[in-house]
Amino acid sequence: MAQVFRLPRLGDSMAEITIQEWRIAVGDTIAADDVICDAETTKAVVEVPCPYAGTVLYLGGEVGDIVELNEVLLVVGEAGEAWSPDEEAPAAPAAVEETPAAAAPAAAPTGSAGGPIKATPKVRKLARELGIDLSTVTPTGPGGTISEGDVHNAGSGAGGDASSISVPHDRKRMSTLRKSIGANLVKSATEVPHAAVFWDMDMTHIIAERKALIEEIGEKVSMDAVVMSRYIPLLREFPEMNATVDGDDLVFYKEINLGVAVGGGDGLIVPVIRNADRLTIKELSDEVARLSTAVREMKLKPEELDGMTCAISNVGGMGIAAGGMSINPLGIAIMLSVCRAVATPVVVDGEIEIRPISRFQITFDHRVVDGSH
Repeated sequence: MAQVFRLPRLGDSMAEITIQEWRIAVGDTIAADDVICDAETTKAVVEVPCPYAGTVLYLGGEVGDIVELNEVLLVVGEAGEAWSPDEEAPAAPAAVEETPAAAAPAAAPTGSAGGPIKATPKVRKLARELGIDLSTVTPTGPGGTISEGDVHNAGSGAGGDASSISVPHDRKRMSTLRKSIGANLVKSATEVPHAAVFWDMDMTHIIAERKALIEEIGEKVSMDAVVMSRYIPLLREFPEMNATVDGDDLVFYKEINLGVAVGGGDGLIVPVIRNADRLTIKELSDEVARLSTAVREMKLKPEELDGMTCAISNVGGMGIAAGGMSINPLGIAIMLSVCRAVATPVVVDGEIEIRPISRFQITFDHRVVDGSH
């Protein structure tokens, strides 16, 4: 009997994935928990395992297609068994997008009797490429499902220029990750009242501490880890810095799960070091290295992107001598940015010395943290 595997939630904020690569094909035999595809979520590219074993009967999309939460991603069954999405659609409406009719323009209800929009991932992708609003399309498929032909028919009568840009240009659709980053930045700028403080830090003692630790244990330790070891005690001392706003409530986290900003191929990814306050400096260093490699190789697990309570970004690694990051709006109130150490003349005990000075900036949610802290 065919078993339908629907896209599960792969992260706190995940609503859809973009299929990057299929690891299997129709007709292949898979075991339970085999990885079936690489998928781009709103945060990273992750591996998607299937909990079912059997022969692959159906793939829920092609490379580049978008599949939404609870839609059919894969079907497995017995060798030689037949399965068709046309047969599944009427019996399992969760496999298609169902948007409440109230979300569609009142003048143009869709579906039977103004009901929800029903369309497969492939049809939705086609509609986006053609610039067709599915709420204006009359469905002719089974159960009121919009077909590719319906979209093409709607597109044939939709004249006009889809772009208001008059200068010659090229156009590229944003990836799921880039769209998510853009949406989060807009959310951060419009919903979170940002405030920031900065100061110049003499890094002489921190550099000396790192050097002594490396000599002691005989292994590499990153500067990031040493800075984190100084940052984490402050989060314990001032719990408002390890908190967030939820409606009219302040939420104080009982764990210190430190997000570390890492540059990826298509944007900035922030994997999470869980219970960072329980780790030694060497363990912090190893975890930063491991997560950074996972970002570059696009092998992060969904759970390594969730649960962040605070964050840090070493913008100095990009050569930036001054500047800071915006606040991730999804559940934190503070972001520490560490800039490049620059050899700077400073006055020490009445004498001018050259010291490695780094600009530190804390950007915070002013609803949670203010001048009293």
